[in-house]
Amino acid sequence: MYAQALVLFNVFGIPLSSATRLEHDFTSVFPTKSLVSLAAILGLQILVLFASPLPIGYLYNMLLNWKHQYWWTNSVWKLLFGVAVIVATTSELLSYKVQKDYIAILLLRGLALGGALGTCFTTSTLVLASHYRNDVPLVSVQPGFAGFAGAVVYTIIAHFAFQSATGGEMAYLYSGGGGIMGATLLAAFFLLVGLNPHEETFWTQKYKLHLCVSKGFFRHVRGGGMWFILGYMLVFMGVLVYPIYCVVLLTQVPGLFLPDAATYGVFGMLSVAAISGSFVANMRSLKKVGAVNIFVAASVLAGAVCLAPVVYSRLYVVVPLALVYGVALGAILSLHMIVAASFLSKKVEGRWEDDMPARVAIVMALAGFGAFGVIVGAAALIEGSEKGEQIVMKAAGVCMIGGGVLVACARMWRWREKQVSYAV
Repeated sequence: MYAQALVLFNVFGIPLSSATRLEHDFTSVFPTKSLVSLAAILGLQILVLFASPLPIGYLYNMLLNWKHQYWWTNSVWKLLFGVAVIVATTSELLSYKVQKDYIAILLLRGLALGGALGTCFTTSTLVLASHYRNDVPLVSVQPGFAGFAGAVVYTIIAHFAFQSATGGEMAYLYSGGGGIMGATLLAAFFLLVGLNPHEETFWTQKYKLHLCVSKGFFRHVRGGGMWFILGYMLVFMGVLVYPIYCVVLLTQVPGLFLPDAATYGVFGMLSVAAISGSFVANMRSLKKVGAVNIFVAASVLAGAVCLAPVVYSRLYVVVPLALVYGVALGAILSLHMIVAASFLSKKVEGRWEDDMPARVAIVMALAGFGAFGVIVGAAALIEGSEKGEQIVMKAAGVCMIGGGVLVACARMWRWREKQVSYAV
């Protein structure tokens, strides 16, 4: 569990701490580049991160089934995880050397870093799940606090580094961020321990995973499943817009805040999200309220906040709204995998269907494509329209409310004759 927490420290922390970096790149590092081109870096990072579980899971499963000796089982995940740690850390450290080269930054921070973080997340989740009878959804809700704590730490580093435009401060940002990333991922590498195949012989066949794309996936999605997939995509098309563009929007008209002041809202949002994520992922909350019900409520709440005047000229309005958004953000990102599993698979005799992780990975990839399109499209609207920031926030709000309503309809359709339970 500690290893997974350290992985999420970076998997959540890097993308969610992008608001300050985006504003600084837009105004200082790449003043001649459009916001669209800079948003493409973050969009690509998130797309690759969300799309990685499917191919990496397939590769992990294929290599694992090649031989069944304990040394080989350990070698597989250590190889994947170790290479990903090296790529992630190197990408972050090299970004300082090529910080003025847009194509290099796009490849390093977008493609390489996103893929490396996605590989770390997929590998650690599957290895940890082997100790829980391959219950991937259960593992996905465990150390959510660490992910948002990572976002706070990386935002603090960026905040103090960007206060000065000197090379020393910039070097501090990249070396500090790269050092923390390398140290936490390396610690996770040594803390992560795979289950010995000899210790799982009595249940390995019953709980064996099938990490390939299931045939006829869309045809065989159960009642309300298509509504859920559309709703899930809509939620993720909107939920990352405010955390990523918060500082950029607040430093423009009508907010006109200094970047330092605008960052206060980000600090508050991520701090509350850390508390919210750990609270809603508690087993008592899941059993009493239900993961799907919490996810729906959080989606609607986040959408309502975006429809409110989040881009306003008064800090006493902006910060409280950011705190409320943090409540919803923590719930959505902590529960999305277990919610997806609830709709796309089912438990039979206490176990999920063997292709459940692949089904969840498919909708995560779809959500990644949707998030990429909206992040880049939002940048185009902000730059190209006089009231672009208002249009972007309202569109994000409508997406999340609409997505939450669709997920609620799918829930009513599938479990209309059943009471709320743990998986619901």
